[in-house]
Parts: sequence; C-alpha cells; structure tokens
Amino acid sequence: MQLSQSMIMVETIGATTDSQYGVGVTAKIWANFVLASNHATSLRGCSSALSSPEDRRRFHAIRSHAMAIVTGGQTYRGEFYQQTPVPLFVASRDLSPSMKELNPDATILAQPPIDVVTSALKAHGDPVLIEGGARFIAPLLASSFIERLYLTRTDRVGDAHFYQIDLDLAGYLLVESESVAEERFEIWELADRNQDHAR
Repeated sequence: MQLSQSMIMVETIGATTDSQYGVGVTAKIWANFVLASNHATSLRGCSSALSSPEDRRRFHAIRSHAMAIVTGGQTYRGEFYQQTPVPLFVASRDLSPSMKELNPDATILAQPPIDVVTSALKAHGDPVLIEGGARFIAPLLASSFIERLYLTRTDRVGDAHFYQIDLDLAGYLLVESESVAEERFEIWELADRNQDHAR
C-alpha cells in the first residue's frame, strides 16, 4: 500500500542528527522494540507478527548502523536469527548444542545481559543494538543501561508477554515521534545524556 501524505505525521520533539537512521548519534547502547496497543510484545509466539513492512524497513535501517547485536535466548530461539548482518551475541543459560546449531557464528554466553552487552562493545565497538523481548529489555531500561530506544507502537493487538514500558521510561526523553498509518515510531534517549549535551 502506498502511503498518502495525509497518513504520515512527523512531530520533532527535540534536536537530533539524522536520528531515524542513527547517523551522528553518540549513544553506544541502543535497543529496538515493538509494542502492541494492548501492551503485548508478541503475537502467535513472536514479535515479528506485530511488525509491518514499514517497521521492518526501519528495523533494518537501524541494524545497518550497529556493530553488533545482543539478544536473549528466548528471542534467539523464537525469531529469525539464523543469519545476522553483524556479529550476534546471545545471553542465555542454555548452552546446548541445539542453540549453537541455530547460528554457528553466534557467541552464546551464560552471563547477565549487561555483561554480554559489555563483551560485545569490547569486541566490536559501538553502537551495540539490543533486540531482546520484554523480560530482557525491561531491567535494562529500568536501570538506565540502554542509552537510546527505538520504540514502535502499533495499533495491532498481541496475545502474550505484556509490558507496561512507559513505567520504565521515567528517566528518558522522547526526542522524536512519527506516525505512519497504524504505527507510531518513537525515539527515546536517556535524560542525563541530553542534559550533558545541552551544557
């Protein structure tokens, strides 16, 4: 479906440099996340069922700037991680051979997510993109570990893994928001980072 101009609305909340695609962004730790209108984060067992072609286009554009990807074991098993454009790190206690068979090039570490992200940063530089599910993302947002969040809010309704994400965004600022058809694409950054840059 071709989008008409009336279906697209852009609202710039704050100054960013080509923020949609990450050019000029200094944040080192990014996350990408999709949220249904009923706060579910998956449909029929995966988050990709909530994603539209426009969301997937942006997803791949964001990925194109990442030096490495970090995800959790559940997302790794349930989504499409057989091949990734950049090195993949998986935080999982499941170190069985079947995990490695999904993607022989993946680095699977039985460590907390923060430690796995740190390992990815040391090995490949920044930015590192986190693509985990709600249980993976929530503590990283709540602890302000993630510096930049690309959040897609869709009108679609999911059926599992519900997450009240706004409760964990108290320390973040909405720097850009764009509505396209049934979705709203938001970019959030740590408030402390924005205050430091404003000085």
